[in-house]
Amino acid sequence: MRKTIGYIIRLLPVLLMLPMLGSCNDEDDVAEIFVGKTWKVSRIVPEGSTQQFPEGLWSSEAEKNNIMTAFNNTANYTLKFTNGTGTETGGEFEARGVKATIKGTWNADGETNALTLNVKSTGATESDALAKLFVNGLKKTEKYKGDANNLTLYFKEGQNTMIIGLTPQR
Repeated sequence: MRKTIGYIIRLLPVLLMLPMLGSCNDEDDVAEIFVGKTWKVSRIVPEGSTQQFPEGLWSSEAEKNNIMTAFNNTANYTLKFTNGTGTETGGEFEARGVKATIKGTWNADGETNALTLNVKSTGATESDALAKLFVNGLKKTEKYKGDANNLTLYFKEGQNTMIIGLTPQR
């Protein structure tokens, strides 16, 4: 009898922890990740690349300088989500390239990391290669990874999986 009570006393802490193990949640808090901040693009590249932008995006040094000037403008290459709560949610979004303001609705699933951006309007047509890639990437976004400090959007461009890396604008 004493041995049985001894085993129960030793197992009691483990048994008390079982309900906590069952309540683990691997779902993202979508609202915390997406809503309440303006995201600024930090890079757009093929997945696995260590570059900031794809090779061959511009054809001359002058074109590169023009694109980088537009990219470094804090009003350009931004993305903002509104109306989200919970782990499976959506709402509206607004993005800014260089000339275009992209508006639409979004829906994210915190368990599967699926993300759909339904573009409703794009305003002006983009003329530079990076802005075109950004707008096209938003239209094709399939999933996300991230947290409140870093967000990565994934989309297909031909055979490549591309990423748009974003950080909160400061």
